[in-house]
Amino acid sequence: MNMTQAILLSTILATATPLFAEDEKPDTTLCEQGKQQSPVSLGKASKATLPALVADYKDVELTVERKAGLFAIHYPEGSELTIGDKKYHLSRITFHSPSEHSLRGQKFDLEVQMEHKDADGKIAVVSLMMKKGFSNFALNTLVSKIPQTDTTEPTIISDVFFSPQTLLPADLGYYTYTGSLTTPPCTEDVQWYVLKSYVELGKDQLAAFKKVLGNNARAIQPQGDRKILQN
Repeated sequence: MNMTQAILLSTILATATPLFAEDEKPDTTLCEQGKQQSPVSLGKASKATLPALVADYKDVELTVERKAGLFAIHYPEGSELTIGDKKYHLSRITFHSPSEHSLRGQKFDLEVQMEHKDADGKIAVVSLMMKKGFSNFALNTLVSKIPQTDTTEPTIISDVFFSPQTLLPADLGYYTYTGSLTTPPCTEDVQWYVLKSYVELGKDQLAAFKKVLGNNARAIQPQGDRKILQN
Protein backbone atom coordinates (compact mmCIF):
# COMPACT_ATOMS: atom_id res chain seq x y z
CA MET A 1 0.00 0.00 0.00
CA ASN A 2 1.50 3.35 -1.02
CA MET A 3 1.27 6.57 1.00
CA THR A 4 -1.69 7.93 -1.03
CA GLN A 5 -3.68 4.72 -0.53
CA ALA A 6 -2.86 4.71 3.19
CA ILE A 7 -4.11 8.27 3.60
CA LEU A 8 -7.29 7.48 1.63
CA LEU A 9 -7.92 4.37 3.72
CA SER A 10 -7.51 6.26 6.98
CA THR A 11 -10.00 8.85 5.75
CA ILE A 12 -12.53 6.16 4.79
CA LEU A 13 -12.24 4.41 8.13
CA ALA A 14 -12.47 7.66 10.03
CA THR A 15 -15.88 8.33 8.49
CA ALA A 16 -16.97 4.71 8.71
CA THR A 17 -16.17 3.93 12.35
CA PRO A 18 -17.59 6.62 14.66
CA LEU A 19 -20.37 4.23 15.68
CA PHE A 20 -18.24 2.14 18.02
CA ALA A 21 -16.53 2.72 21.35
CA GLU A 22 -12.77 2.16 21.42
CA ASP A 23 -13.13 -1.23 23.10
CA GLU A 24 -15.77 -2.58 20.72
CA LYS A 25 -14.51 -1.61 17.26
CA PRO A 26 -15.16 -4.45 14.80
CA ASP A 27 -12.57 -6.12 12.58
CA THR A 28 -11.79 -3.84 9.61
CA THR A 29 -9.83 -6.40 7.57
CA LEU A 30 -12.45 -6.62 4.83
CA CYS A 31 -12.77 -2.82 4.74
CA GLU A 32 -9.06 -2.66 3.91
CA GLN A 33 -8.56 -5.78 1.81
CA GLY A 34 -11.96 -6.83 0.44
CA LYS A 35 -12.46 -7.04 -3.32
CA GLN A 36 -16.24 -6.50 -3.33
CA GLN A 37 -16.61 -3.32 -1.32
CA SER A 38 -19.34 -0.68 -1.47
CA PRO A 39 -20.29 1.93 -2.51
CA VAL A 40 -19.43 2.14 -6.21
CA SER A 41 -20.13 4.48 -9.08
CA LEU A 42 -23.11 3.23 -11.09
CA GLY A 43 -22.37 4.98 -14.39
CA LYS A 44 -21.48 1.85 -16.35
CA ALA A 45 -24.37 -0.58 -16.05
CA SER A 46 -25.50 -3.19 -18.56
CA LYS A 47 -29.17 -3.70 -19.43
CA ALA A 48 -30.61 -7.00 -18.30
CA THR A 49 -33.91 -8.75 -17.65
CA LEU A 50 -34.24 -8.55 -13.87
CA PRO A 51 -37.00 -9.46 -11.41
CA ALA A 52 -39.18 -6.69 -9.99
CA LEU A 53 -38.83 -5.44 -6.45
CA VAL A 54 -42.06 -6.08 -4.53
CA ALA A 55 -42.08 -4.31 -1.16
CA ASP A 56 -44.65 -5.07 1.53
CA TYR A 57 -43.54 -2.90 4.44
CA LYS A 58 -45.77 -2.64 7.49
CA ASP A 59 -46.69 0.46 9.45
CA VAL A 60 -44.98 -0.41 12.74
CA GLU A 61 -44.18 1.35 15.99
CA LEU A 62 -41.09 3.50 15.47
CA THR A 63 -37.86 2.10 16.94
CA VAL A 64 -34.90 4.45 16.53
CA GLU A 65 -31.19 4.50 17.30
CA ARG A 66 -28.87 7.49 17.33
CA LYS A 67 -25.10 7.54 17.76
CA ALA A 68 -22.31 9.70 16.36
CA GLY A 69 -22.72 9.55 12.59
CA LEU A 70 -25.67 7.16 12.79
CA PHE A 71 -29.44 7.43 12.70
CA ALA A 72 -31.18 4.09 12.20
CA ILE A 73 -34.69 2.65 12.33
CA HIS A 74 -35.05 -0.98 13.44
CA TYR A 75 -37.85 -3.28 12.26
CA PRO A 76 -39.41 -6.43 13.69
CA GLU A 77 -40.27 -9.40 11.49
CA GLY A 78 -43.20 -8.83 9.14
CA SER A 79 -42.08 -6.21 6.61
CA GLU A 80 -40.99 -8.11 3.53
CA LEU A 81 -39.25 -7.63 0.19
CA THR A 82 -39.73 -10.15 -2.61
CA ILE A 83 -37.29 -10.32 -5.53
CA GLY A 84 -38.18 -13.09 -7.94
CA ASP A 85 -38.36 -16.27 -5.86
CA LYS A 86 -36.37 -14.77 -2.97
CA LYS A 87 -37.99 -13.29 0.12
CA TYR A 88 -36.28 -11.01 2.63
CA HIS A 89 -37.41 -9.29 5.82
CA LEU A 90 -36.62 -5.65 6.48
CA SER A 91 -34.35 -5.37 9.52
CA ARG A 92 -32.94 -1.83 9.56
CA ILE A 93 -32.84 1.49 7.72
CA THR A 94 -29.81 3.79 7.86
CA PHE A 95 -29.20 7.25 6.42
CA HIS A 96 -26.08 8.65 4.76
CA SER A 97 -25.24 12.24 3.86
CA PRO A 98 -24.22 12.88 1.17
CA SER A 99 -25.16 9.78 -0.80
CA GLU A 100 -22.61 6.98 -0.84
CA HIS A 101 -23.34 5.71 -4.35
CA SER A 102 -23.18 8.04 -7.32
CA LEU A 103 -25.51 7.83 -10.30
CA ARG A 104 -23.97 8.88 -13.60
CA GLY A 105 -21.35 10.78 -11.61
CA GLN A 106 -23.95 12.62 -9.52
CA LYS A 107 -24.06 12.52 -5.73
CA PHE A 108 -27.35 13.16 -3.95
CA ASP A 109 -28.02 14.94 -0.66
CA LEU A 110 -29.14 11.86 1.25
CA GLU A 111 -29.11 8.10 0.73
CA VAL A 112 -31.60 5.87 2.55
CA GLN A 113 -30.39 2.28 2.84
CA MET A 114 -32.98 -0.38 3.67
CA GLU A 115 -31.24 -3.51 4.91
CA HIS A 116 -32.94 -6.89 4.54
CA LYS A 117 -32.05 -10.49 5.41
CA ASP A 118 -33.39 -13.78 4.13
CA ALA A 119 -33.89 -16.97 6.14
CA ASP A 120 -30.23 -17.92 5.59
CA GLY A 121 -28.88 -14.55 6.69
CA LYS A 122 -28.08 -13.29 3.18
CA ILE A 123 -28.25 -9.49 3.02
CA ALA A 124 -30.01 -7.38 0.38
CA VAL A 125 -30.00 -3.58 0.55
CA VAL A 126 -32.48 -1.34 -1.29
CA SER A 127 -31.02 2.13 -1.61
CA LEU A 128 -33.10 5.27 -2.21
CA MET A 129 -31.59 8.62 -3.19
CA MET A 130 -33.05 11.87 -1.89
CA LYS A 131 -32.45 15.36 -3.25
CA LYS A 132 -33.16 18.74 -1.64
CA GLY A 133 -36.35 20.24 -3.06
CA PHE A 134 -39.96 20.08 -1.96
CA SER A 135 -40.75 19.01 1.60
CA ASN A 136 -41.47 15.29 1.89
CA PHE A 137 -44.67 14.65 3.84
CA ALA A 138 -43.67 11.04 4.56
CA LEU A 139 -40.62 12.26 6.49
CA ASN A 140 -42.41 14.69 8.81
CA THR A 141 -43.09 12.25 11.64
CA LEU A 142 -39.66 10.67 11.32
CA VAL A 143 -37.76 13.96 11.40
CA SER A 144 -39.71 15.17 14.42
CA LYS A 145 -38.81 12.00 16.34
CA ILE A 146 -35.03 11.96 15.79
CA PRO A 147 -33.62 11.68 19.33
CA GLN A 148 -31.89 14.85 20.49
CA THR A 149 -29.17 12.85 22.25
CA ASP A 150 -27.44 9.54 21.59
CA THR A 151 -29.25 6.34 22.52
CA THR A 152 -27.50 3.40 24.19
CA GLU A 153 -29.70 0.95 22.29
CA PRO A 154 -32.65 1.02 19.86
CA THR A 155 -35.50 2.91 21.55
CA ILE A 156 -39.21 2.39 20.94
CA ILE A 157 -41.23 5.60 20.59
CA SER A 158 -44.64 4.60 21.88
CA ASP A 159 -47.71 5.22 19.73
CA VAL A 160 -45.65 6.62 16.82
CA PHE A 161 -45.81 4.57 13.62
CA PHE A 162 -43.80 4.70 10.40
CA SER A 163 -43.64 2.68 7.19
CA PRO A 164 -40.86 3.10 4.58
CA GLN A 165 -43.46 2.15 1.98
CA THR A 166 -44.47 5.83 2.03
CA LEU A 167 -40.97 6.89 0.96
CA LEU A 168 -40.68 4.71 -2.12
CA PRO A 169 -41.09 6.21 -5.61
CA ALA A 170 -43.68 4.75 -7.97
CA ASP A 171 -40.98 3.39 -10.29
CA LEU A 172 -38.79 0.78 -8.60
CA GLY A 173 -36.37 0.32 -11.48
CA TYR A 174 -32.87 -0.30 -10.16
CA TYR A 175 -29.18 -0.89 -10.58
CA THR A 176 -27.84 -4.04 -8.93
CA TYR A 177 -24.44 -5.44 -8.06
CA THR A 178 -22.71 -7.54 -5.40
CA GLY A 179 -20.93 -5.49 -2.76
CA SER A 180 -20.60 -5.00 0.97
CA LEU A 181 -21.93 -3.14 3.95
CA THR A 182 -20.39 0.33 4.02
CA THR A 183 -19.47 0.35 7.72
CA PRO A 184 -17.15 -2.07 9.56
CA PRO A 185 -16.89 -5.01 9.43
CA CYS A 186 -17.76 -4.26 5.75
CA THR A 187 -19.38 -7.67 5.30
CA GLU A 188 -19.28 -8.79 1.65
CA ASP A 189 -21.68 -10.84 -0.50
CA VAL A 190 -24.34 -8.15 -0.03
CA GLN A 191 -26.70 -7.69 -2.98
CA TRP A 192 -27.43 -4.01 -3.66
CA TYR A 193 -30.52 -2.64 -5.40
CA VAL A 194 -30.04 1.08 -5.96
CA LEU A 195 -33.25 2.70 -7.17
CA LYS A 196 -33.00 4.80 -10.33
CA SER A 197 -35.74 7.21 -9.27
CA TYR A 198 -35.05 9.66 -6.48
CA VAL A 199 -37.44 11.53 -4.21
CA GLU A 200 -37.17 15.01 -2.71
CA LEU A 201 -36.95 16.28 0.84
CA GLY A 202 -37.20 19.81 2.19
CA LYS A 203 -34.29 22.02 3.21
CA ASP A 204 -35.22 21.87 6.89
CA GLN A 205 -35.68 18.10 6.74
CA LEU A 206 -32.24 17.68 5.20
CA ALA A 207 -30.73 19.97 7.84
CA ALA A 208 -32.23 17.81 10.60
CA PHE A 209 -30.57 14.69 9.18
CA LYS A 210 -27.24 16.41 8.59
CA LYS A 211 -27.22 17.66 12.20
CA VAL A 212 -27.16 14.03 13.31
CA LEU A 213 -25.18 12.42 10.51
CA GLY A 214 -22.55 15.00 9.67
CA ASN A 215 -20.67 13.64 6.66
CA ASN A 216 -20.99 9.88 7.12
CA ALA A 217 -20.67 8.70 3.51
CA ARG A 218 -17.96 6.20 2.69
CA ALA A 219 -15.78 6.96 -0.34
CA ILE A 220 -16.41 5.25 -3.69
CA GLN A 221 -14.69 1.85 -3.86
CA PRO A 222 -13.04 0.15 -6.88
CA GLN A 223 -15.51 -1.79 -9.02
CA GLY A 224 -12.91 -4.32 -10.10
CA ASP A 225 -14.32 -7.04 -12.34
CA ARG A 226 -17.82 -6.84 -10.88
CA LYS A 227 -20.73 -6.34 -13.27
CA ILE A 228 -23.39 -3.71 -12.59
CA LEU A 229 -26.77 -4.51 -14.13
CA GLN A 230 -29.89 -2.40 -14.61
CA ASN A 231 -33.46 -3.10 -15.69
